[in-house]
Amino acid sequence: MAAGLDPWQTAWPAPAKINLYLHVVGKREDGYHLLDSLVAFADVHDTVIAVESDRLSLKLDGPFGAALTAER
Repeated sequence: MAAGLDPWQTAWPAPAKINLYLHVVGKREDGYHLLDSLVAFADVHDTVIAVESDRLSLKLDGPFGAALTAER
């Protein structure tokens, strides 16, 4: 368990990924696209924290959290 979390919480790093290029090269019969991609991983990450709950929700925190929305 990560420091500072309650026993019913867990946290995972979500590493940053930079797409150097991404090309759609075809489409499969099931509708999924075939991709050709080259990625690089940066030495930074967000942290995803999961909390046990009776309902599904999403909370966005951080310096740009107010500019983001969980609504569709």
